[in-house]
Amino acid sequence: MNNEQFRRLILDQNKPQQTNSNPSPKDATRTGNATPALGSRMRSSIPMTPRSVTGPDFARQLAEYRRDGQPATKRFRSSAAPKGTKLPAGYEDRAARLRAEDGEGGSDDLGQRVKALEEMVKLGQIERETFEK
Repeated sequence: MNNEQFRRLILDQNKPQQTNSNPSPKDATRTGNATPALGSRMRSSIPMTPRSVTGPDFARQLAEYRRDGQPATKRFRSSAAPKGTKLPAGYEDRAARLRAEDGEGGSDDLGQRVKALEEMVKLGQIERETFEK
């Protein structure tokens, strides 16, 4: 049996039912008497995500999902040259200087903040207990 013969068979089976009872096409689909076209579905496509993907929540969720899959990003520390190499005379390693300033500046900054708090205690702006914390 080829496709054309099969189509004739299907059409011949459907025609007598429609001519005898004369139902409307809507009624036939509701009752289930008419056979749908082979291979067809009720819906042409079923979306995988029923929610709206245009909202900001979806973008945030997607970003979090992608971030979870990757290792934590490390802070890039530049160096003028690989370890063990000698730099030419007169070269100033600015990256090393910045790292040194950050390290030293943190302790100096802390000392300055403590001195400022001591002065505030002397002036009576804050209590001694708060300063000791």
